[in-house]
Amino acid sequence: MTVRAIDTPPPVRTRRTHSLEFKRQIVQASLAPNASSAQIAMAHGINPNQLHAWRRQWQRGELGEPGETTTALIPVQLPAAIQEPVAELARPVAPKLPEPTRQREGFIDIWVGDAQVRVHGAVNRDSLRCVLEALRA
Repeated sequence: MTVRAIDTPPPVRTRRTHSLEFKRQIVQASLAPNASSAQIAMAHGINPNQLHAWRRQWQRGELGEPGETTTALIPVQLPAAIQEPVAELARPVAPKLPEPTRQREGFIDIWVGDAQVRVHGAVNRDSLRCVLEALRA
């Protein structure tokens, strides 16, 4: 018995395309309070992952106008009197920091049960008290 290879055409895959309006409607329905995106997707014959991809596109503005979910920016014009001092404000001003006090470097080891606290340099007394109280509890 002889077996011959039969040339079969590859399966035809059809890719569905949806209009922007359809995508917008599905996304808007999924954004409603208490809406289940999985139920909405299945009700419209699409995979829930596809709906999530459309939602990301919606957030990036790739599905046209996102509608009410985006804040519109409007131009603002300032009077000339307010615009002039802006150049002075543009210079960064370094805040004045208090001079650090010189202390000897050292450390303290504190053992509370099985826990060890090692303190280096100057320590805020209240912070250290909170740490020690937490270890005792």
